[in-house]
Amino acid sequence: MRDIREKIRQEVQALTEQANAAQEARAQRRATVRSVQRSARMEGQPVSAQTAALLDRYAEGTLSSDDVLRQLDQRYKR
Repeated sequence: MRDIREKIRQEVQALTEQANAAQEARAQRRATVRSVQRSARMEGQPVSAQTAALLDRYAEGTLSSDDVLRQLDQRYKR
């Protein structure tokens, strides 16, 4: 019984650490997006609605930075 409790405790701890790491990564991506948007505004070229949507997806973790760059490259190579 003690082994089962210890195993459960270890699994819960591992899941908690994974969740915390994911939350930290999401917070870092959001900070990056805010920085990009602020820099663009300061340059007098705020991001478009499409780019903002891409950045939001990046901040949520549904797109990687490579995915965002690839889509932006495709959009502006036309």
